Amino acid sequence: GNLYNIARTHYAKGRFWDAFFVFGKILVEYPDFFKNDRVQLYLSLCQENLDMKEIATENFQKTKQAYPRSDVVHLADLGLQRVFYRDNNFEAVTNQYEKLNSSSAPDSVKYHSYYIMGETYMKQKEFDKAIELFDLIPGDHAEYAFAQHSLAISAVSANREELALPALDNVIQLKPKTKAEEEIIYRSFVFTGYIYYEGIGTEKAPSKAVSALREVPAKSYYHEDALLGIAWTALKASQWADCISASK
Repeated sequence: GNLYNIARTHYAKGRFWDAFFVFGKILVEYPDFFKNDRVQLYLSLCQENLDMKEIATENFQKTKQAYPRSDVVHLADLGLQRVFYRDNNFEAVTNQYEKLNSSSAPDSVKYHSYYIMGETYMKQKEFDKAIELFDLIPGDHAEYAFAQHSLAISAVSANREELALPALDNVIQLKPKTKAEEEIIYRSFVFTGYIYYEGIGTEKAPSKAVSALREVPAKSYYHEDALLGIAWTALKASQWADCISASK
């Protein structure tokens, strides 16, 4: 139990290699540990996060075979769907989606699967299908912010621009719980700014564009994109000082 807690702590802090070794130690030295279904699952998740996709796939399958009555089976199926998505194996992604959608998996797991399938539809340029799935993910789900952002991209790509700003507004209003959620909010501010700058599905509104772009702080990965938008907007408005300041 102590080893399990140590491994979970490593995993939670993103130390996947350290977690991998401890989970492996438990499976070898304590084969009767009552949480070995989760140990086997987390071993697979570590390999997935370490980009060891082939062996992760094998171990997700092994998890399902070794513990067919455990609730980790659904999480292993979801892990397989993620790996297949990263490998652009769209047929396998769809098979996993259908399997999870017709199973007794909890709704939270199914919503994760909807998100992955929606992203797959985007890659296949089936944007209307993507919008339909993204719209099914509820506001309290971990993928909600990312799904709404992708919905906005899909809406613009499908010439359904009227859906984009409301979806981005849903993201912007969230209180982030993770660094990734914080960044998707900033990315949504950038996208909002560019929509107002270009007048996509709305009238061009330079002042609204600048207001959105200025919400992206220097600490964000998307700060440079926001600065570029501010510079272009200032150039269009002949605000030379603002243009030069943003460009610097």
